[in-house]
Amino acid sequence: SHYTFNLRDMWRVFQGVCSLSARVASHAPLVVVKCFCHESIRVFGDRLVNDHDRDWLREKLDSVLVETVKYQPELVFGDGWLLFADFIPPPGVTVSEKLYCEVGDQEQLRSAMEKSLEDYNGSFEATMPLVMFGDACEHVTRICRVLRQPSGNALLLGVGGSGRQSLSRLAAFISDYALHQVEMAKSYSMQDFRSDLKRCLMQCGVDRRTTTFLFSDTQIVDEQMIEAINNVLNTGDVPNLYKPEDNDMIVLACMDECHEDGMPLAKALVFRAYLARVRAHIHVVLAFSPVGQALRMRLRMFPSLVNCCTVDWFAEWPAEALVSVGKQQLLLDDISLPHLDSVVELFKVVHQTVEEAAKDAFATAKRAIYVTPTSYLELVSSFKKVLARRRESVETLRSRLRRGLEALESAEAAVKTMKEELLAKRPVLEETQREVAHMMKVVTADKVRADLTRNESAQVEAEAQKQASIAESIK
Repeated sequence: SHYTFNLRDMWRVFQGVCSLSARVASHAPLVVVKCFCHESIRVFGDRLVNDHDRDWLREKLDSVLVETVKYQPELVFGDGWLLFADFIPPPGVTVSEKLYCEVGDQEQLRSAMEKSLEDYNGSFEATMPLVMFGDACEHVTRICRVLRQPSGNALLLGVGGSGRQSLSRLAAFISDYALHQVEMAKSYSMQDFRSDLKRCLMQCGVDRRTTTFLFSDTQIVDEQMIEAINNVLNTGDVPNLYKPEDNDMIVLACMDECHEDGMPLAKALVFRAYLARVRAHIHVVLAFSPVGQALRMRLRMFPSLVNCCTVDWFAEWPAEALVSVGKQQLLLDDISLPHLDSVVELFKVVHQTVEEAAKDAFATAKRAIYVTPTSYLELVSSFKKVLARRRESVETLRSRLRRGLEALESAEAAVKTMKEELLAKRPVLEETQREVAHMMKVVTADKVRADLTRNESAQVEAEAQKQASIAESIK
């Protein structure tokens, strides 16, 4: 159903062409032709889902350029990169003037995006560690283009993890618009959604504050939410949304404007002025996934999702994105690898190989297997976890080996000390040995003399006993 086009789409093309400033386009007809081709690609080309259809559109534009406008396609498209934006001013123009003009080159766009991302992260506590590769910069530029248009709404189609919501926040920040997004909770109900939606609409209509309402299909708890958003896209109003006290605030806010326009202060006319304010200051950005049948059913049931929105398809990440994101994720945790570029290249090859295998599986088995950017991030995350576990294991072994080596070094030092002490005490030991040897000789000689004396004493004792026995016998 998103391949159904109508006059609104032609109006969007010429609305984009009319956004050019006279300072930019008055003396350069080529700029107008480039802008027309750019707006045609944005309105029609961004809806197309495959390269075959995009090539068809490019051939049609080339034929129009050659046959009608009399310009060569190479002069308009250059190397195939054509983009217009209002946040990159041409030389001699300040950023605050917001001139819609051609972006010079990709490096200029990337530099502007990185600076805006740095400013965003410095302004909010919830930072976004994004990698601004080429496709991401182009998507932000496309969303900014939609937000700058009157009643500009966007339908971002892509699988989970493709960056639809993050890039939408950055685009709203670049456009200097407030961002409103519902905060989901377990008990979140349709009544809570209506309250959030009313708060956003009154912020636009009563406070005249330009607001981007960001809504994702993962936040849908009731299909009536889609019906309410469909009504906002179509008319700017949701039936039975406002209470009497809200209507009083609306009348007070719009009374002066009605007086200035010469309108009677009838409630219906005041409310019509309020709805005009709402539609002028609300920009709805829907982040939906094309997986399954839910999107197809919703587009058929609520046609304003397509008719009142500019579609932007988020395709699979290119090789540049895979390499940039992989390197950023590894450097984010300060993981030092000797061959970091080779590891990131391996991530890219693995992811692209799985994508090709999924396409082959769909061609043969007619079964869709979705390989999303989240899958790639999980691959990098799994590698980081395995690397951390392996490093922890190796560090444990290193610690044990270190403790063992320290014990061996301590024992070696103790042995060395004992050897030094032994060498220092060797002369004393030798002198002591000589003294002991001399003493042994003296003791041995004394023992011999003592033995002789003992023998002599024994003989004398025996002789004395003999004489004593003789004397006893004479008595």
